Amino acid sequence: MARKRIGILTGGGDVPGLNAVIKSVTYRGSEDDIEVVGLRRGWEALTHLNLDDPASKSHYLIPLDRENTRTIDRRGGTVLHSSRTNPSKTKKLPHHLVGRDFPFSESTKGGIATKTWDLTGQVLANLSGLGIEHLIAIGGDDTLSYAARLNHEGFKVYPKLEALPTDLRVKKIKYSAFIAGSSDIDAQLKTRGIETLLVTGTVTNVCCESTARDAMMLDYRVAMLSDGNASLTDEEHAASLNNFLIFFGDVMTTDEAIGRLVPVQQRKTA
Repeated sequence: MARKRIGILTGGGDVPGLNAVIKSVTYRGSEDDIEVVGLRRGWEALTHLNLDDPASKSHYLIPLDRENTRTIDRRGGTVLHSSRTNPSKTKKLPHHLVGRDFPFSESTKGGIATKTWDLTGQVLANLSGLGIEHLIAIGGDDTLSYAARLNHEGFKVYPKLEALPTDLRVKKIKYSAFIAGSSDIDAQLKTRGIETLLVTGTVTNVCCESTARDAMMLDYRVAMLSDGNASLTDEEHAASLNNFLIFFGDVMTTDEAIGRLVPVQQRKTA
């Protein structure tokens, strides 16, 4: 039986913590016998890739494994590089696609006419040609909005990361989700009667620790999951978790947290 294959790309700005996510995905993939393909330069990899050109494949594709991702979390940014490409708004066709028929739109601003092409068909063709079954797209609103477009077209994001209809989504604008003016997460959680939080994400010693600390100060019971957070270095990760454990809350592994969860129907109430 052929191994499952997933792709991963990073789009938008080059920010800290991306390498840690890439490494985590690769390691988990190896545990589940899933092949992970890195797509370089964000969505550009899937619009500009020419599967008939070895040089193009070498430029845009990199097989990821434990060996070549072992130390990438020790430096910032993303080893896959990034771009601000939106395949549905491509301003210039790649050379090998010139003359092909793609949907396009035209607009005029300041007397200047602009033409953009929608290369979604090419993106889907390349994903099929690569044998990629699911895709992990990491980035901001523009990157993820196009991921949603692919999902609408029938190509699913990696199911273990796909948000469920019942999941609560909150947008924050500061490091801590709980600091005043950052988000409405405190009100959302209180409305649902939630008093205990398990914190995961990146970067451990920035957004995650800030959010966890402020949650504790608002009287939530808080635990940071040691294997569910990532930082730029092991030292920063460990120092942040150690500090949180001493002064603010609990630290445990994902398995330990799951082991403590009790189904609602089995809870004992006073």
